Amino acid sequence: MRLKVFLTGRVAAEANGHVLSEGRFPGRQGRLLFVYLVAAGSRPVPTDELADAIWGESPPATWEKALTVIASKLRGLVAEDGITLTNAFGCYRLDLPEGTWVDLFAAASGAEDAEEALAAGELDQARAAAESAESLARRPFLSGEDGTWVEQKRRDLADIRERALSVLADACLRSGAAREAAKWAEELIALSPFREAGYRRLMEAHVLAGNRAEALRVYEQCRQLLAEELGAYPSPETDSIYRALLEAPQASVRTTPVAEPTIEPGTSELSRVQTEALPLRAEQVVERRSRKRRVVLLSALTGVIVATVVVPLVVFGHGESGGRAAVSAAARACSTRGSSRVAERFTSTSRAAAWAAAAASAAAASTSACTFGSTRSLASRATMTTSQAVSAIASVSGSVTQ
Repeated sequence: MRLKVFLTGRVAAEANGHVLSEGRFPGRQGRLLFVYLVAAGSRPVPTDELADAIWGESPPATWEKALTVIASKLRGLVAEDGITLTNAFGCYRLDLPEGTWVDLFAAASGAEDAEEALAAGELDQARAAAESAESLARRPFLSGEDGTWVEQKRRDLADIRERALSVLADACLRSGAAREAAKWAEELIALSPFREAGYRRLMEAHVLAGNRAEALRVYEQCRQLLAEELGAYPSPETDSIYRALLEAPQASVRTTPVAEPTIEPGTSELSRVQTEALPLRAEQVVERRSRKRRVVLLSALTGVIVATVVVPLVVFGHGESGGRAAVSAAARACSTRGSSRVAERFTSTSRAAAWAAAAASAAAASTSACTFGSTRSLASRATMTTSQAVSAIASVSGSVTQ
């Protein structure tokens, strides 16, 4: 069984059932020395660099002697697992057995393998490698410790995890797994809230799921965060997705289907036909009412024309006395013929309204012809009575539609 070394989550080494746990290392300094040398990857590390990694900016006055003692204790401890620790030319070097698995290196290689598999279109392999890398990179690194190199390793792990999450989200998007893609994208945003890649992938996941409104909300969340915290705007790549969402037709978004009329079992064919014909009947009723209204208005307008045009012409042509008689006869004819013709087209309330319209216009002509003594006065009054006919028309318009 090959040796496994864990530097994330816990510091330990396992081989052939033998476990070198964190508590067996020679104190805090011994644990830091082991982690630093393993992370160096068999590179010879100068003693002053090791002193800075262990004690920081305040090493003890006798740090060289203290480092020699710590290294000696560690050498005897790791020798059981086939690990060698040598010291030469002012440097320390730690060599692991051939084929040793180190979680820190496995996470980095896993993210790289996942990216290559995704580029090759091997989605299942990409997801498997990315999930393994992400699970390793998310573990804490040397909890409770600080220092420049510790912070740098944590940033390296965060970068590895971000790459793995990106591969997971992209692989899920390509395979049509919208829910999983959204989950990985949300973790990517939580890890790097100021990087827009996570927001773009989350928007695409919501679009894939048919949730256009949620995708727009994610864009607004990104825009507000960048504006409030950095005073910046989303990149052109993010804006392009946003504009595409605004320009997309509403039909592409998931909508609630319109319920079709349901027919209960045993319903007769006649009932079904009547149910389907209801909208058509309503349209026909509206059309008939509109047609009635147009006919009534035309009849009334005819009376208005008679009152304003025919009356003056008749008066001027026949003289004052003859004009009165002629106009009176014309008015009666208009009232009788126009009203009867209109009434033939309607019944009940509509018929009464039609009679009123035609009678109003004829009455205007009759009154003009019989009341006034002079030709000019007759023509003037005939014109004035037009307003009375128009008022009658407006009343009829409301009556017919009822």
